[in-house]
Amino acid sequence: MKVLVAYDGSSTSRYALEHSLPMLQAQQAELLLLTVVPEMELMVLPPGGEMHPPWSTGAAQDLEQQLQETGPRILEEAAQMVETVGLRYKTQAMFGSPRLSICHVAESEKIDLIVMGSRGLGPVKRLLLGSVSDYVVHHAHCSVFISRPSAE
Repeated sequence: MKVLVAYDGSSTSRYALEHSLPMLQAQQAELLLLTVVPEMELMVLPPGGEMHPPWSTGAAQDLEQQLQETGPRILEEAAQMVETVGLRYKTQAMFGSPRLSICHVAESEKIDLIVMGSRGLGPVKRLLLGSVSDYVVHHAHCSVFISRPSAE
């Protein structure tokens, strides 16, 4: 069984991975630990007034470098959790829309199951911001396991 674990370093993604590890271990699943760093949607307006993508400036390139370093650091924690139970895994960090990227990678890698956490957005925030887990449930080609920590 091939399983994509969407991991962003949040407490909810950490809980989802911890909560699913016994099930994944019983299946001897092969994991793909994926983190998606959202692309900056900024445009830089120089004095001339013409729009340019943010990566055309030196400061923005520094920011992009920082973001590229963020993905592997986030995945290091997830990898350590997986190593404790002895499952095979690989990691992937990428830029993009988390909701679209998770679905795309799952399909291209022929994933059987997606594991992810839920932030538990209220109905208004979900309407305004959108829910990554809601999108994935409705658009992924495979089953989706969503884990939500109990309210404390």
